[in-house]
Amino acid sequence: MVGLLLISIPAIQTQLANRLTKNINQNFQTEMKVEGVVIGFDGTVNLTSFFIADHHSDTLFYAKKFKTDLYSFRQWVNGNLFFSTTEFENVFLKITQYEGEKNTSLFQFTEKLLAHAETQSEGSVFVSIDNLNVTDGRFLMIDKNSPYKPLQFDKIKLKANDFFVVNEGLEVSLKNLKFDSNDYGKVNLNKVEFYYNPCAIDIPSFRLSSGETYLDGNISVLLPNGNFHRFLDSATIDTNIKGFFSSQYLENFIDIPNNFQPLDIKLSGTGSPNDFNFSNLEINQEVMGLKATLDIKDAFSASPIKAFLDLEDFKFISSKLTKIIPVSYHDQIPIPFLNYQSFLGSGTFSFEENELITDFQLTNGDASIINRSLFNVETDEGKFKLNHFKGTLELNKLDLSPWYPKLGWLTSKLIMNGYSVDSDDFKINFDIDVDEILLHDRVINNLNLKGVLKNNELKADFILADEYIRATSVMAYSWGESKRKYQFDLNLDQFNLHLFDSELGGGKAIYSGDLNLFLVGDTFDDLQGNLLFKNIEFETQTQVNSFNDFILETLLHQQNRIIRTINSDIININLEGEFQLSELNSLFSNAIADAFPFMPKRKIEKIQELVYYISLQTAHLNALFPNLIIDKKAVLRGVLSNQDGVSKMKLNIPKITFKDLNAENIVIQLDNQNPLF
Repeated sequence: MVGLLLISIPAIQTQLANRLTKNINQNFQTEMKVEGVVIGFDGTVNLTSFFIADHHSDTLFYAKKFKTDLYSFRQWVNGNLFFSTTEFENVFLKITQYEGEKNTSLFQFTEKLLAHAETQSEGSVFVSIDNLNVTDGRFLMIDKNSPYKPLQFDKIKLKANDFFVVNEGLEVSLKNLKFDSNDYGKVNLNKVEFYYNPCAIDIPSFRLSSGETYLDGNISVLLPNGNFHRFLDSATIDTNIKGFFSSQYLENFIDIPNNFQPLDIKLSGTGSPNDFNFSNLEINQEVMGLKATLDIKDAFSASPIKAFLDLEDFKFISSKLTKIIPVSYHDQIPIPFLNYQSFLGSGTFSFEENELITDFQLTNGDASIINRSLFNVETDEGKFKLNHFKGTLELNKLDLSPWYPKLGWLTSKLIMNGYSVDSDDFKINFDIDVDEILLHDRVINNLNLKGVLKNNELKADFILADEYIRATSVMAYSWGESKRKYQFDLNLDQFNLHLFDSELGGGKAIYSGDLNLFLVGDTFDDLQGNLLFKNIEFETQTQVNSFNDFILETLLHQQNRIIRTINSDIININLEGEFQLSELNSLFSNAIADAFPFMPKRKIEKIQELVYYISLQTAHLNALFPNLIIDKKAVLRGVLSNQDGVSKMKLNIPKITFKDLNAENIVIQLDNQNPLF
């Protein structure tokens, strides 16, 4: 009792703390400091400001309060690390990897500690803690050789019992570990048995959780050499893990949409770090799921990495794509793609000697997609660079109606290859063979597109040899200069319209000729250029009509646009005014809607106004439609504007005959200043 009273005196506490620090540092050859020692009447020992320095005299460990019992305290002072009960409060553990050093500051400390401990007999206990409790802890790991930010955990709470260090072995029963992390959120690790000896590390079971997210499993590591020497090549790891990841947790790592659904995983694997096999890898989520096996070799060696993925089963629901793609990318998703059924697939992916080889197949309803590719890559300053590639893509009965309602299925084969020309450019050659495509319920065959993409320019040759159309063309598109350029030259050998409708041309209606298109402009509303019609002919059962070569051109000066035909004996077009090409259809539609209020109007943002005159020479139409005869020409003229009460329209047809019906001097007039017209 008298001794306890004496120890409670501040001066004696200070002297005791200094003596304690001196004895510990002598016994373990370490740099520790204790500012105060208080021994309670119940035998508890409280140390304040307990500090351990690393080999650079920086902080390794600090505890504002360190509480143990009197028996454990005596053992420790005498050089024995035996503790019955140990509690730490406001703890800070800092592990530093200094520049130019192989081992961390914690490793340096433990090596020094073990080197100066008393020699123990075989199987003797070096450290023993019956009960360990840590509250309000903080962990920081810094690698001064790495540009990455430090690993940090805050608000650590730890409860464990039966903590033993036996010679070079370690055993601990972890009841609970909690901590907060800016990168991982709030994390819990519960009910873990941990065993370590020079030949093995064994965790029979564990649960790592954060909110609704959790990982359950077991891990064992065999060390044949009795240490971590050649760990990457000789250690054998065996693990089984299953987990559940909530969207709230995944938001800490990746950008996901608000309606992203949870993710389930299962994996089983065995092998060394440099030769590991995942015998089972499963991922399941509302939008996608897969089951696969994966072999990875030389992941941590100087040799190039090798990997082989056998994708046994793959499912992807394209209609729900927006539920896994970040919102910022939604405008880049083609809307028609969302209208497809689920895609199912399987295949293999291998990577060896800097070559990625793919061989996989997808099915979508009755359609199939088969891909075989080879990519040669190299790493340059930690980034992958594609040197060359080649591949084929086969489509069989793929439905194209989501892209355009008049399209049906497509059967085609695409062959591509490419190689790096220099650091900033890549040359790609492609060859597309379309066996058949369904258009307006008719099958079109024998279509080929062959071309090259290089130096901001796309060039292609197009051949169509079908019963409906026989044509060849050359096209080019470039975007490297100040304005984008479009060029399309078409030689139309035959366009057999009568195969679509047997009454056209009296049973034979064939167009032929040449078209040359040249346009310049970065946007649709910015386009200028012309379309040249040459050698145009129309053949029926009884005659062949030839037409003048003529030009359809569009010009743009400041805001004023002109669209006109030159030298045409088929149609005469003249439109002029301040209008956008993209709004032309809406202007015509709104002119009619102004006269008939029950029709909906389309919204047009900018002021648009134009004057137009269109006359159609009807001789060839009479030949095309034998039952329809229009005398001389039809004329459409007027004014279009998105301003109220400005648009006018007048259609004049001198005479028209359809079968036995006749009409003369037809005049249709719309005047928005007088809707009665």
